Amino acid sequence: MSVPTLTPFTFTRRQRTKGITDLHKHTTLEILYVINGIVILEVYTADNDGMEIITETAVFAGQFVYIAPNCKHRQRSETDGECFVLELGRVETKAQLVEFLKQGIFTKNFDRLIDILSKNTETSLFLDSANVNGTLERLISLLYNKSQNKQDNYFDTEYNLLLNDLFLKTCQCEEASNKLHWTNYHSRSAIAFIETKYSTAITVQKIATFAGISTVRLNQILKEDFNMSAWEIVQKKRLQLAEKLLNTTEYGAKKIAQKCGYTSMNSFRAAFVKQYGKSPAEYRKSCKPQFAVYSNIGTVKYE
Repeated sequence: MSVPTLTPFTFTRRQRTKGITDLHKHTTLEILYVINGIVILEVYTADNDGMEIITETAVFAGQFVYIAPNCKHRQRSETDGECFVLELGRVETKAQLVEFLKQGIFTKNFDRLIDILSKNTETSLFLDSANVNGTLERLISLLYNKSQNKQDNYFDTEYNLLLNDLFLKTCQCEEASNKLHWTNYHSRSAIAFIETKYSTAITVQKIATFAGISTVRLNQILKEDFNMSAWEIVQKKRLQLAEKLLNTTEYGAKKIAQKCGYTSMNSFRAAFVKQYGKSPAEYRKSCKPQFAVYSNIGTVKYE
């Protein structure tokens, strides 16, 4: 089996408006990262009898998905939003990508990603807990400058380091499972509203009003679809953002609480301790960088 060179094919930071793309496939590995908003990924496969099966997966802000080469799919945006799109290839199968990961000096660190990509699935969804966002932003910036014919004698080195960093950080991230079982428009509306408003002065009543149903019915359908109430989903989103800010910024706890939508430090601290078993300060102290540490794109070191 030939081992591909993962050259960039498409790279963009894209503003999305509510709508749907055409059904398509391509001989590249596509990485879709949702910065804000919500994207529904529709994947089309066939069963043993040749009957078409459509699987829907919700990709929320702060999540990213690997889409296998030659996977027939389209994307539906439930809200306006923004995302990164990076296509690498050309590769025609996931097996070729796995072979690529088995090459090079970092291969022993890719075992988890190799196991995930070896599964019989067309997509792999992850929750960004390792600042994959930052690596993708640097990769796309580097590739954009190259496309503008800007001189960079170290492009190949920087590109390969960032590509390896992307795969290393993916190995750190928890897999997510947002397969949609909902058939309810109100459920989709509620999640879309939460995705864009969770860090503001949101209330369950505001969510219910936007979705066009009562608070009781809202919690019923969200429990059916996600096994969580509306407020539990808001809290989850806020704490995921808090965790990310503790890992990637020098903001103090008070500022992080405000950015996550908390009006009280006591409620923020109590929610964080309940979720993570330690205070925000203790959590930050326990988090040490394991892979790439950047001061700028030209200075990368691995620890």
